[in-house]
Amino acid sequence: MKKSFLGRISIIFLLIFTFILPVGQSISASSNQSIQYRTHVQDIGWTNPVSEGEVSGTTGLARRMEAIAIDSSLPIEYQVHVQNKGWLPWVKNGEVAGTTGQALRMEAIKIQVKDSSADIEYRVHVQDKGWLPWVKNGEVAGTTGQSLRVEAIQIRLIPKQTGFAGIVAGSQTAQKTNQIITVVASGASAKVTFWEKGNNGLWNEVFSTNGYVGSQGVAQASESSLRTPKGAYSLGFAFGTGGNPGTSLSYRQITNNSWWVSDVNNNLYNTWQESSSGFANSEHLADYPVQYKYAVVINYNTTNPVKGAGSAFFLHVSNGRPTAGCVAIPENYMLQTLQKLKSGAYIINVTSQQEVANY
Repeated sequence: MKKSFLGRISIIFLLIFTFILPVGQSISASSNQSIQYRTHVQDIGWTNPVSEGEVSGTTGLARRMEAIAIDSSLPIEYQVHVQNKGWLPWVKNGEVAGTTGQALRMEAIKIQVKDSSADIEYRVHVQDKGWLPWVKNGEVAGTTGQSLRVEAIQIRLIPKQTGFAGIVAGSQTAQKTNQIITVVASGASAKVTFWEKGNNGLWNEVFSTNGYVGSQGVAQASESSLRTPKGAYSLGFAFGTGGNPGTSLSYRQITNNSWWVSDVNNNLYNTWQESSSGFANSEHLADYPVQYKYAVVINYNTTNPVKGAGSAFFLHVSNGRPTAGCVAIPENYMLQTLQKLKSGAYIINVTSQQEVANY
């Protein structure tokens, strides 16, 4: 009877586990990745441990961080830059980096994970600067040579992403922004994908759609070519034929006097201008009501523009054909793009997914 009872129990647990973990789904190694950290703060001492992106330290109290201890399920190393001492030696999981009882401020930190399954990202709150951008894998967070205290820190482990998402996550552009539009062209056709970095540090696909680039493809652009400029560029202000469609970007409405100057002999080259008399060899924006219903500027050759290097490059609504150098996607996706884009987003124009890693 006992053997029969245990057999029934085993079957029940097997059925429960089958429903909890669907066929084909495995437990990821990342489920075992964890990190905790605590900091020694002026007038407070050691704080309670926090984990996975939570804030340790203080903000708004003008109190210096003096030391830190980090413990993780993965092997990690870290070193800190301390007032009057400079960079201290690297320490490992759970060990103290910094000083206590000496009234010396921490000024910067570097953290690296010795495991290929994850990245480690971190940022610090610095005196007079506030929160600095996230850095990762041994990069410096904080300042040196400025006599500024670190006041708080956030640290998180990010499982390594694979596939195209992993390529995007590993790009240099991903360190500058939380939003990237990738344009992978084959001739004049392209796969256009909107990526966004989540609060967990992972890059997620918002949408992917077919689109068009210049009729001569993606390569080095010029005023005389029909090529889309290759590389990574920030996205500028939005514009369109009607009112603001709900974008948080700076927005300009096209009028009958709106021109984009493409005349290589004009000192206003590659800028938007309003003029009732117009400009020679330039683009009258109101002549393209379909394409420019929704659009955003690609910041190629917009800072100190080089005459002849190319002008008027935008991400805009597609009319179903290749462009003269812009990137074009269906109207519904272009509207979604404007409504989701935030200042600081980038676009990367390439001819293969692997090339994204170069930017």
